[in-house]
Amino acid sequence: MRIYQVTAEEAEVISYFLFSGIHAKANKPHSFRGTQIQSHALAEQAKANAYAAFSAGDFSTAVRHFSKAMSVGPSNYLLYSNRSAAYARLHQYSEALADAEKAVKLKPDWSRGYYRLGAAHLGLGQIDEAVTAYKKGLEFDPCDEGLKAGLVNCERSSDKEKKYDLNDGYKWR
Repeated sequence: MRIYQVTAEEAEVISYFLFSGIHAKANKPHSFRGTQIQSHALAEQAKANAYAAFSAGDFSTAVRHFSKAMSVGPSNYLLYSNRSAAYARLHQYSEALADAEKAVKLKPDWSRGYYRLGAAHLGLGQIDEAVTAYKKGLEFDPCDEGLKAGLVNCERSSDKEKKYDLNDGYKWR
C-alpha cells in the first residue's frame, strides 16, 4: 500500500468522489450532478433575493440578483422578463428592451413577454413599436389586462405628442 501526500484541496476532491455517491453525466464526463445541484441552489437563492429586492423597491439589487441567477440558467425567459421589469422601474429602458427581446425570443408564445417589450418601447418613446408588441401579446392572451392598459397608455402618449405639436411648445408633465 502506498501513501501519498495530498493538499487539503485534493483531499476534499477525493472524498467528494469516494463518499458522496456522485455520478458523472454520460454525455458530459466533466459535469457532475452535485455541482449542478449546487449551482441550481445558488440560482434559486439569487432568484429569491431578486424577488425580495423587487418587492422592497430595491430595483438595482433585483437586477444584480436576477443577473446572478441568469448566469446559471441563461435560457430562463422568466428571469429575462423580470429583470426587464426591474430595469424599466429604474428607467433604463434600453436594457429593459434588450431583456424583453430575449424573453420573447426564448418564449415567443408568452403574452407577458410582449407586455415587457411594449413597456420598454413605450419608455423609449417608440409608440408604434409598443403598440405592435402589445397587439402581438393580445393575440396570445386576448384577456390580458396589462396588455390592454399598455395600448391605452400608447394612445395617451400619442395624444400628448399631437397636443404638443398643436399647442406650439406646450409641455406635458
